[in-house]
Order: sequence, then C-alpha cells, then structure tokens
Amino acid sequence: MVNSSSPNPTLQNPNESTQIHLRGTDIGVENVASVFSLKLDSGHKLTCPWIDNVCDERLAEFPPTVPADLVDKFRARSNSLFQLMALPVISSSAIEFMRSPQLE
Repeated sequence: MVNSSSPNPTLQNPNESTQIHLRGTDIGVENVASVFSLKLDSGHKLTCPWIDNVCDERLAEFPPTVPADLVDKFRARSNSLFQLMALPVISSSAIEFMRSPQLE
C-alpha cells in the first residue's frame, strides 16, 4: 500500500511496520528492490509451497510477449518508419530526458 498523503510517499505492508520511502534520500531504487526480494524470500512460512518454487523469467517481462512476436512488431514499426521521407524532429530536451539515468 502506498501512503501518498505526506511529501515523501512510502510503501508500507499493512501487516508489518516496515516502511520504504519512495522519494527523497532515504532509500534508493536498488535498495527497495533488494528489500522486496528479501521479503519475497523470507515472507513465506516453512510449509508454504511457494518456497524455492521459482517462476519462469518470462513472467517478469511486461507485458509477457513471445520473442517471435517482438521481432514481428519491431519489423512492422521499422517498415513504417522506412516509408517516411524524413523522421520527425525531436527536441534536444526530449533527447536529454531519454538519456537520463532515471529511465535506466
């Protein structure tokens, strides 16, 4: 659950008192991912059937797509670009935004 009423929204599990600050300098994205990963590992009881039952990596893709479909969609997009006489102009600010480390 996200508590966004404060200037620094937090991610909080309603069953626990652990809070992860989403903005500010409290904790970075890598740390949030690490904490979440550890919670996934330690959050199951010993009798839980999900312990050590790893999902296929393709389930983590968003959206889950078959590689052949990705290639077909890429070819369709590139073919439509090849039909253009010129590519649209992209502002330098948009290019800088796309290069920002926040998108990586």
